[in-house]
Amino acid sequence: MAVQRLGDNGYASHIVGGAVRDYLCKRPIHDWDLVTDAPIETIRTIFSDFRCLAIGVAHGIMTVLIDDLPIEISTYRGDEPGLVMDLAKRDFTINAMAYSQKDGIIDPFGGQNDLQAGRIRAVVSPQDRFQEDPLRILRCLRFASELSMRIEPETEAAMQRVSLDAVAVERLASEMTKMLVGPGIRDVLLAYPGILARVIPEINKMIGFQQRNPYHRYDVWRHTVEVVAHTPADPVLRWAALFHDMGKPDSYTCDANGIGHFYGHGDKSYVIACRTMRRLKMSNAWQETIAMLVKKHDLTIPVTYKGVKKLLYREGYENLQMLIPLFEADCAGQSELSAQRMEDIQNLKRNIEKIREENACFSRKDLALSGFDLMRLGFEGRALGDMLQNLVYAVAVDGLPNTREDLLAFVEKQHSWRLSPIESYTWTRKEIPAQQYVDCITSGTFLF
Repeated sequence: MAVQRLGDNGYASHIVGGAVRDYLCKRPIHDWDLVTDAPIETIRTIFSDFRCLAIGVAHGIMTVLIDDLPIEISTYRGDEPGLVMDLAKRDFTINAMAYSQKDGIIDPFGGQNDLQAGRIRAVVSPQDRFQEDPLRILRCLRFASELSMRIEPETEAAMQRVSLDAVAVERLASEMTKMLVGPGIRDVLLAYPGILARVIPEINKMIGFQQRNPYHRYDVWRHTVEVVAHTPADPVLRWAALFHDMGKPDSYTCDANGIGHFYGHGDKSYVIACRTMRRLKMSNAWQETIAMLVKKHDLTIPVTYKGVKKLLYREGYENLQMLIPLFEADCAGQSELSAQRMEDIQNLKRNIEKIREENACFSRKDLALSGFDLMRLGFEGRALGDMLQNLVYAVAVDGLPNTREDLLAFVEKQHSWRLSPIESYTWTRKEIPAQQYVDCITSGTFLF
């Protein structure tokens, strides 16, 4: 529709970039970019009946929302405006192709050949392309991971020479997130740890750091790579996998038998992860979840049914559902001696599902006795919260029946007293006459 409207107004346009690449790779197309010979203000006029976002207007780019689909329309770039010159200013040959219904695929720099060869190659001059925008270095790694492609030697050499210091941290984090979830992430992490260490310097300590432990066949970095690769392609899980052992080099000790140990490395990794995520300005929600996963990635796995109940009570079902894939990936990156832990993890999964099928109570909202009920009995403040939590533990772990009668009996026993209608009690720090209290309980109203 956008192409037709530009054409109806006498302007040429072509689909360019990722849409053409993904079409040739038979991948879903998520980004639509057009180039045209129409001036930027003319683009605004032509699409005046649509919402236009002028975020990149200083660079000759207008984003037009058509049926809620953002289409980025830009004027030809380069000193001599034209389609080929515009393509020459793009980053990689696989992104420097254009398409129109009239002309078909336009590929002046061999992007189709590079796609077929599984090769990422910078357009024209790699050094110039990366100096124009150093973020392209991480974009190159992202495409290598997303498309499972290798990087051409001259392009790779130029990546090593250009600094990332001037790139906004949010842009670095965004590209690394996309890179981490790609199917080719193992090869990228193994081949380019030095580049990634420019973003996260702690990686340097991990490279080649031998663990000297029979449970580990790899050094710390190679183990981390395997854990990332075995973790489901979820950005939060993959970031947690990348961080999970970053504290090992600073936690290393060696015993009298020459066996390496990493006591407390989860806590040290947690500190590194929190510091790095704040610097990269990740969202608070991501920071909280990733930090939890890193801190608890090496929890002891309970082998008894009651132990699993305690773990569920302590960690919560949602957290465990995220931790378990990390447990499994961690085992996959270790030696054959981790088989017992993997078996314990599978047993944990089975027991959790069994407990879930029993509709066990693991939160206050599931109790047959509410906080309002306890407030009527005189509980308030911290005492109220503590009693609710004690009730949850008694039901979830100790098997107390989750009925109103059993919970009231538990409260009575805990405090060795019985409710008496002739007594007065303190309600929000004010003395309430006993008869008023009895009337309220009988009528089911609250004392607010």
